[in-house]
Amino acid sequence: MANESDYPEWQAATERITGSGGLALVIGPPDTGKTTFCRVLALQALAQGRSVAIVDADTGQSELGPPSCVSVAVLQAPFERLSDLQPDMTAFVGSVSPRYGTIEHLAAVCRAVGYARSRHPDLIVCDTTGYVRGLTAKRLKRAKIEALQPEHVVRLSRRPPATGSEAPPKRPEIHDLPVPAAIVPKPPPLRARRREARFERVFAASVVRTWALDSVQLHGTWLGSGKPLMAAALAQLSRRLRAATRYGEVSSGHLGIVVGAMPRRDAVEQAARELYGAADVSVTHEANLDQLLVGLHDGEGAFVGLGRITAVDWAGRALHIATATHSHSIVRSIHFGLARVNASGQTLGVLWPGDV
Repeated sequence: MANESDYPEWQAATERITGSGGLALVIGPPDTGKTTFCRVLALQALAQGRSVAIVDADTGQSELGPPSCVSVAVLQAPFERLSDLQPDMTAFVGSVSPRYGTIEHLAAVCRAVGYARSRHPDLIVCDTTGYVRGLTAKRLKRAKIEALQPEHVVRLSRRPPATGSEAPPKRPEIHDLPVPAAIVPKPPPLRARRREARFERVFAASVVRTWALDSVQLHGTWLGSGKPLMAAALAQLSRRLRAATRYGEVSSGHLGIVVGAMPRRDAVEQAARELYGAADVSVTHEANLDQLLVGLHDGEGAFVGLGRITAVDWAGRALHIATATHSHSIVRSIHFGLARVNASGQTLGVLWPGDV
């Protein structure tokens, strides 16, 4: 079992953090030892008699809960790997990279840390993704610091820390740490295979369940937000757009349609204005829904399990979802994700918000 003596480069920081407690946010590029640092820090705190919670916000390489989710575990005893722990709470994101669901990712992390804080541990350790390059990534990291207000930010890097970097308004204690030689980078194909294996285990015992659109609340999609179009209206749109229109809904100022082939955007906007007085339109290619990740939640909004859309009965207005959860009968809301994943765990495609 790894401990602080295995990584002397980190010892001063782990002693400082365990001594003061609070929230420690661990950030850095891929393969810089973020998860290892979190494990070492948590074990050291436990050895000192501290109460500890771990937040696994690495949605692409998650260890604690399913991929595409942020999970929390309140520790009861020492552990060997994060994957040995059972999450006490899980927040669905639906994407394996914050790049495709920045708002959803930040909301899930804030919710998970809020849950951890409600349990009043001495120390909360938050692992994060390796998404750190580019303007959007930097803005997200800054937003996390400003939203979470951690007492400590641990920055792991193989490069010397930059000088003069901009700090958040209420600066936490910053720990710029090197990456020990024992931390060996994993090639991207290996990282992808590990993620696929995690997804495959989640879906190993899946059974296809059916939910009527009217029986659940839908989030992360325009579906279920308006009045369904009748068959004659769908046929009219199909002729006008020269694209098969499978389904549609109209609400105040908005038209949403599902199509078999993408029509011209200007043609959809013109039809929406002239036929329905709608200034806002959403166009979803039906292929975007195939194998789309969804999060199943109960009436209190608690995560019940992960699922994949396998088919949609547009005429019957029903979703067919493959899920291994045994609590399907208590599902009251379904949150649409942004990644399409098959039963073997392979990512088939990634969507942007607004694509469904």
